[in-house]
This record gives sequence, C-alpha cells and structure tokens, in this order.
Amino acid sequence: MLDTRPGLDGLHVHRARITGGEVRAGEDVEAVVDAARRAAVARSHSATHVLHAMLRRVLGEHAKQQGSLVDAGRIRFDFAHFAALDPEQLAATQALVNEHLLADPEVTVWWASRSEAESAGATALFGEKYGEHVRIVDMGDFSRELCGGTHVGHGSQAGPVHILGESSIGSSLRRIEALTGANALRHYDHERQILTELVDLLHTRPEDAPGQLRKRLDALAEAERELARLRQPELSALAGRIAAEAHPVEARPGTRPAGARPTGTRPAGARPTGTRPAGARPTGAGHVGARPAEGPDAGPGSGGIPGDGGWLAVRRVPDVGPDELRTLVTEVLNRRGGTGVVVLAAERAGKVTLAAAIGSGLADRGHEAREVLARAAKIVGGGAGGKGPLASAGGRHPEHLDEAPAAATPRRQGPPSGRAAPPPARPYGCTTA
Repeated sequence: MLDTRPGLDGLHVHRARITGGEVRAGEDVEAVVDAARRAAVARSHSATHVLHAMLRRVLGEHAKQQGSLVDAGRIRFDFAHFAALDPEQLAATQALVNEHLLADPEVTVWWASRSEAESAGATALFGEKYGEHVRIVDMGDFSRELCGGTHVGHGSQAGPVHILGESSIGSSLRRIEALTGANALRHYDHERQILTELVDLLHTRPEDAPGQLRKRLDALAEAERELARLRQPELSALAGRIAAEAHPVEARPGTRPAGARPTGTRPAGARPTGTRPAGARPTGAGHVGARPAEGPDAGPGSGGIPGDGGWLAVRRVPDVGPDELRTLVTEVLNRRGGTGVVVLAAERAGKVTLAAAIGSGLADRGHEAREVLARAAKIVGGGAGGKGPLASAGGRHPEHLDEAPAAATPRRQGPPSGRAAPPPARPYGCTTA
C-alpha cells in the first residue's frame, strides 16, 4: 500500500503497487499493515497535536495550523504567525512538547455531533471537510482536535521530538520541521558523534569545546591578517608591473582627446562644414570615418568595454585569492589612472576567480565592470557579479582559465543600453537637416 485517501462518503481509496500476479474486480484481498511504519506515523501524528498546542501557548492563539505533513519519523507543520521565531521561542516550544509527552497523557478518541464537538472546545482545521458526526482526539487536558488519523495510546509512546528549524513559506505563514521517535534519537546520536570528533581534535572537554574553537578561529583570523600585511608589498609590486604593461586602446573615430577642439567649432578662415574642395572624394560607407563605434561608448551586455583612447590591462596572475585579486585590480587602476580597464584572472585550489575594474570616465558614462566579465565568466562556468566600477566572477572550470581574459577584452560593439547610437559619419557636402 502506497497511500490511503478519502473517497466518496464512507469510502476510502487505497493506492497500491502490484508486485506480482494480477488483481481482478470482485476478488477478495488481504490487507496487511506495515506495523513498524504505522507506529512511527502514529508517533508523528500525536506529536503534531502536541506541537500545535504548545505553539499556541508560546506564540498566542493566532498560531493555528495551516497544513501539515505527517510521516514516519518526521513532521512538517505550517502555522499562522507574523514573524520568524527566535532561538529562545523554538527552544521553549520544543521543551514544552517533550515535557507534555513525558508526562504520559492518555490519548482518548471519541465521537460526537459537530455541534457537540464545537461546544466541547474541539479545534477544527480550516479547509477540512467534516460530516455531521466527527471524531475527536484528546491528549490529556491540553489538546482537543477533530481528527481522523492514527495516534498512540499514551503521550510517552510518541517519544522525543527534535525541532530542526523554522522558516517562512509565505506572508504570515511559517513552517516548522521536526524529527520524532527513533529518528530524533538517531539525530541526537549523530550530533554527539560530531561533538566527540571535535573534542578529540581540540584536545579538550565537551563543555570547553566552544570556547577552545573560538580561540582557534580568532588566532586563525589574526594569522590571516598578518599574512595579508606581509603580502602587501609583493602585491603592490605586482600591481606596478601590471600597470606598466598596460597597453593603449585605439580611440574610435569621432572621439577626441582632452583639450581637443569641440565638434562644431573651427578656426577663423577654415572651410565651413558641408563643403569640400573640388574633386575631393566623399566619405561614405567603408571609409574610416563611417566605421561603427568602438571605445568606452561601446555598450553593455556583450562582454567588453573598449577604450576611448584609454588603456587596457589583461593578465592571469598566480597564487592570488579572491580578495587579493579585487585589491589588485583596484590598485592597478589607481596607479595607471585615466580611462582604463583592468581584467585579472587567477586559480587557487581548483577554483577560478576573475576581477575587473573600470576607470571613473567609463563609470560616469553608465558602464559597469560587470559588463566586462559577462562572457569570460560563462567560459569558466560561472557568473559575474558586482555593481559600478568593480566586479568579480567565479567559476568551476579552471581548464578554460586561459581563454577567459581574452573573452573579457574590449571589442567593437554598439552604444550603452538606453542611449541613442551616434549618427553615422556624413560625406562631405551633406548639410544638416
């Protein structure tokens, strides 16, 4: 038998798997219950009723059941509440549940009319369908619910309950997951084994293990800070070499360096725009003046930001961690200055790290460093993250690391997203509309 569900009034639908032979209509069959599993489900079901009662005691009467899963050795309980439970509330709930189970309350099942059950204070679950006569399950004097499921005879038979955690499943809806009976005991055994292993590694007593571990972690953090301090001169020297190796990027047509005469002005006596010397060849498609834009005005989304007469530094660096790599790209950019792009790649312990930084001139025009790493990150099996002038990426394919920097280098492409493309170059002799 795989499952049993209510069917038409008075009938139940059994879902089963036929492992041998054939079943025909009208044949007699023998149903045998899996006693061990049924007993575990009964423990979980009774524990659910106690959990419901104790949650309402800790949080308030509003914390009513909104759904549940009752399975052998585990439960999932959904309830109404407006905030996450803090550790103290979870601990108090678990303690109350186990205290009431250990008190061994008698579990009583009785039948009554729906109105009699409501008058007796029985809790009915919202959304459930009940007939005129209902089944009521009492657990001691603290829980009375309408219920048609299987239960233990006494509370202590439900065994211990261990709450694993609590989470949100929607607006003002929370979920608790817990282990019951033998599963809870096995969980305690597993945690005890972990504690024993930690105690052996720390050479201390169980009660002293947290303090000893904190001391070791503090010492490790201090050692890492000292190592970073000692590596700083080496990283600074590396940043200087990378900055010195940076190469200029050809400015795209139509851009001008700082201090150049603005478009639309001309020296006295210069030929006005729209005229050309007799016999001069017009500039048209295919001429250098009509090339598509390339430079820092190239747009996001395709994996690179070309330079507008700026510079580019792309390199793989050895034995550098993620934090150090981000520090490196920033220092290279600061040393070189101007309009530039830095892309560095590194591998450590089989993991790939990429980092990129762009100059303020590019950032001010709406570009982000993440654009530079988009294609490179895909090559190494990861994704790029970060905002503004600094971005990083990780990946799980170090065998493709050498390809990644090249993929991040600038290429010819369109304008930034959301901006109008620059007008194509006009041949000499054309006039402005």
